[in-house]
Amino acid sequence: MSQFKWIKQHEQKDCGIACLAMILKHYGSRLSFFRLRHMSGSQRDGTTAYGLKCCLENLGFDCLAVEAIDEVWTDSEIVYPAIAHVMLENSVLHYVVVYGVEDGQLLIADPASGKRKESIETFGRIWTRILLLPEPNSSYQKVYEEPSSLHRFLPLLKQRWTIILAITLYSALITLLSILASFYFQVLIDDLIPRDNYGLLMIVSLSLLAVFVANVAFTWLRQNLLIRFGQNLSSDLLLDYLDHVFKLPLKFFETRQVGDIMSRFLDANRIIDALASLSLTLILDILTVFCISVVLFIFHPTLFALTFLTLPFYAWVIYKYYLKFDQAKEEEMAAASKLNAEIIQSLTGIETIKALVNEENAIANVRESFKNYMNKSVKAQRLENDQDVLKDLINFVNQVVSLWLGSYLVLEGKISLGQLVSFHALVIYFTEPLKNIINLQVKV
Repeated sequence: MSQFKWIKQHEQKDCGIACLAMILKHYGSRLSFFRLRHMSGSQRDGTTAYGLKCCLENLGFDCLAVEAIDEVWTDSEIVYPAIAHVMLENSVLHYVVVYGVEDGQLLIADPASGKRKESIETFGRIWTRILLLPEPNSSYQKVYEEPSSLHRFLPLLKQRWTIILAITLYSALITLLSILASFYFQVLIDDLIPRDNYGLLMIVSLSLLAVFVANVAFTWLRQNLLIRFGQNLSSDLLLDYLDHVFKLPLKFFETRQVGDIMSRFLDANRIIDALASLSLTLILDILTVFCISVVLFIFHPTLFALTFLTLPFYAWVIYKYYLKFDQAKEEEMAAASKLNAEIIQSLTGIETIKALVNEENAIANVRESFKNYMNKSVKAQRLENDQDVLKDLINFVNQVVSLWLGSYLVLEGKISLGQLVSFHALVIYFTEPLKNIINLQVKV
């Protein structure tokens, strides 16, 4: 199942375009959905089989369009992958890619729902018998367009470098004050209490209070800058998007539904969140982890080595969930876009719906989209919850083992009790930003 390609459709009527993208990916090429829509003559209602056929032929394929029977799947001369036309519930027309037959079951990549295996008999109930059989000919040449990524938004970050620098400085001060505060326990337990030094206790405690007040003040200032940073990003990204949309040719709007365009506008908020998290977390939390790592190493190399050994386990957690998060978030965003588009399109065309007395069908479509979105959202949240449990487990085991080993060192007189308590406080400052870095994969 994992060997064949699957690409998620971007919009409601993009199933044919996604199938084209899968065929191209199978043969080592990549073109943007926008270009494939243009080449296939895609309209608001989707893409015709003839449009898909012409697009593939223009890209160097021989594409045979046939009306076939179930026995075609076991024909030794058929070349996979192929594009099949199906009819889903409520007479919804759809395209899927069939990658072959394995143990009597078809390997299907559905642009809307993902990969699956299905018996020939079951698939035959939804298949309209229309089949496209593309195969590269001698004129085929691989083409590759670089996919869009967060890197293209880096100029937006460069424009706000002064705010990022100020946030970084405040974060450095907060980290420094947190490190100083952690040493209070060592001074309190090892020096002040055993010596009954009331005067120095008051001075140190008041100093700690001043440190906490300064920490809160710097945190407040940093948070204000973060709010301002987020607003600036929102303004730049959303207004640029609107400016770009209004300047697009009329043909773009003729082939898009209003709901799909609005969904892209709403998706921009997710991009802003990912961009802000990526830029600031990489700067602030990596800086914090580095600074506290140096302090922990100086404090006690053995205990630090024990804490450092948790990094491979955190790396394993990232590796285990990276692809799962990527797919789950992509599916959630697609489902949210489909729901938004369905609602906006229904409200925009409410006069037509009322005139045709088609309210029940419109409500059913919205309910189905909402149900799909909720299922995808729950799936993503469960993955996040599963990862949080593993992170907390690693953290708790690390704390217990470090306290356990530290207690032995205290009993042997190698470190004091105050040093152990201070070290444990610093470990908390070390693990929190580390978990924030791991959480990036949930947002990006």
